[in-house]
Amino acid sequence: MIIKNSKKENGFTLIEALVAISILMIATVSPMSIAQKGLSSASYSKDQMTASFLAQDALEFIKNKRDEIGLRTIAPVTGQPLKWLEGLQLCFSPLNCEIDTTTEIDPIKTFSNSPLKITKNSGVFIKYDLSDSESSKFTRKVNIKVPAVTDDNEALVTITVTWPGGSVEIKNFIYNYFGNL
Repeated sequence: MIIKNSKKENGFTLIEALVAISILMIATVSPMSIAQKGLSSASYSKDQMTASFLAQDALEFIKNKRDEIGLRTIAPVTGQPLKWLEGLQLCFSPLNCEIDTTTEIDPIKTFSNSPLKITKNSGVFIKYDLSDSESSKFTRKVNIKVPAVTDDNEALVTITVTWPGGSVEIKNFIYNYFGNL
């Protein structure tokens, strides 16, 4: 007499279920990890771009000051080196300074490593300054170095903007175009 097993095997075994769950977890975790890295990179890029704009803003402020002084005096001032950078002495090496490019009243201060303040106008425009507003994540340090040679018609401007997780530094020579008239 032959006895046949009349039970049909339905469902998964425990090992089959564990393998299926593992494959499913790998299939969902990998894309989520890639998406998280992409969002992190986008956030870093946004901060890097903002820092670059803040550094360029300070450089343009210094160039504007140089041009204002040059247009005011037009003739070279002999015996007074660096007159063309008047008002920026707090930034001369070895000192560093902070510049508030949004005001004309006391825009240059000794560097204190405090963050720039952020002001939002109508939720659309953002202004970075040294006011008493909410602190941003960015600090901006400005340094002006005159080369050791006796040429007082050039200076190296170094602007460093830092934030948690990164920094941007720009260096640019500026020249006294008005001193050679």
